[in-house]
Amino acid sequence: MIRLVRWNKGVRKLLSTMYYSIPAFMNIGSLLVLVFFVYGVMAVRLFSRVRIVNSSKLFLNQIYNFQDFPSAILTLYRVATLDNWRTIMTSCSLSPPFCNPSNQECGSPAGTAIFFCSFVLVGTFVMMNLFTAVILENFHVLCVD
Repeated sequence: MIRLVRWNKGVRKLLSTMYYSIPAFMNIGSLLVLVFFVYGVMAVRLFSRVRIVNSSKLFLNQIYNFQDFPSAILTLYRVATLDNWRTIMTSCSLSPPFCNPSNQECGSPAGTAIFFCSFVLVGTFVMMNLFTAVILENFHVLCVD
């Protein structure tokens, strides 16, 4: 493996690019943790009382829910990977007869759509593009030198 890195100039540039990108990755990772924290707190505040319905069409269950902060972070991670995120969004916007409005078990369809669409845009697409931009920028700097 070491001989391959020494002989192959392209592999050496690629590994150098990854090495020089580590500080920027730490900054982007910190920003991503902050985004998850803010959206996790908002999700617990907005969706902690949404009723968990045992249905094959709805996705909130005992593991993936917004009733406490760790579960909210786990659910947001699943949303950030775009794994069934629309079903989670639908589950958070329950309306009668699946919920009781007097117990505040229902969700708001408009608020839920704004929350989840903004999280998918910020948490997934923007962060993924930031990682890609850092790698391309460092690769460009190494190729110019």
